[in-house]
Formats: sequence, C-alpha cells, structure tokens
Amino acid sequence: MGVISTPTAAGPGVLEALKAIGATLEDTVRLRGALFALELREELERRKSRLVLAVAAGVLLHMAFVLATALVVVALWDTHRVAAIAAMAALYLAGGGALLLFIRAKAAASPDPFAGTLRGLDCDAATLRSQASALGDAFRWRGVALSIPALARAARFAATAIRVAFVAKLAFSLVRHARALGGSRVR
Repeated sequence: MGVISTPTAAGPGVLEALKAIGATLEDTVRLRGALFALELREELERRKSRLVLAVAAGVLLHMAFVLATALVVVALWDTHRVAAIAAMAALYLAGGGALLLFIRAKAAASPDPFAGTLRGLDCDAATLRSQASALGDAFRWRGVALSIPALARAARFAATAIRVAFVAKLAFSLVRHARALGGSRVR
C-alpha cells in the first residue's frame, strides 16, 4: 500500500491565508447573490410597470386618434375629404416617429441592468486576486514549488487529456460496433 503525499505549506500562515480567502469568497458570494436578487426584482418591477402603462396609453391614444380622425374627416367631407385623411395620416406618422425617438433616448439614458452587481463583482475579484497573489509560490509538493497559475495549467491539461481519452474510447467503440454489424468491411 502506497503512502499518499499531501501538499505541505512552505511557510507559516498559508493555512490562515487560505481560510481567509475562503471566508472572503463565501461572504462575497452571499452578499453578491442577495444584491443580484434585489436588482433583479427591481428591474422586473420597472419593466412590468412600464409595460402596463404603455399598453394602457396605447389603447387610450388609439381610441382618441380614431375618434379625432373621424371628426376631422366628417367635418371636411364635403370639401376636402382626401386632404383631411392625408393630413391626419401625416400627423400620426410624425407623432409615432417622435415617440420612437423618445423611447430610444430613454432606453439609452437608463442604467445598465445589474450594474451594481457587476461593479461589486469586479471589486471582489480584485480583492481575491490580491489575496491569492500574497500566497505566491507557497505550496510545495514532493519538493516542487506549485504556484496557482501552474496548478490551473495542470488542471486544464488533465481536463483535456480526459476529453481526448473519452473521444478515443468512443471512436474505438464505434469501430468495434461497425465491424460487428458489417463484417470485415471496416478496417
């Protein structure tokens, strides 16, 4: 039976630093999650109220425009019926264009959704990076110093190796099944 070797700290205080990073990360996730939930609720309420108001305004304005158009056309029916209809259509077109420009300007001026959460996450990431860089090359395993970037590269390499092994196993399995189904045609 072999002995499992574990990483040892090169200097004192590494375990305390790791505990501090873990505690900071836990507090950060809890706080940012609560902030995200609050901003999400606020954004949903803002959008719901805008939608309800826009629909109500649209219905009322539509009825008003239909009645105003009918009034103008009836008043000018005997003399200038085509000019009255054209003038009302031009008025509606200008009003609709102005409303679209207003909506576009208001959307551009509104704050980005979750801007507070994103700013907080950026600040937290900078704090965690500074704490992690304080650890430096503090870990040693079998006499070799392991840095956090080196550990990350090793993890990426291991994940890639596992994927390659899985794809190779799948390919061999497909070839074996193809041979079983088609005889010796597949080589």
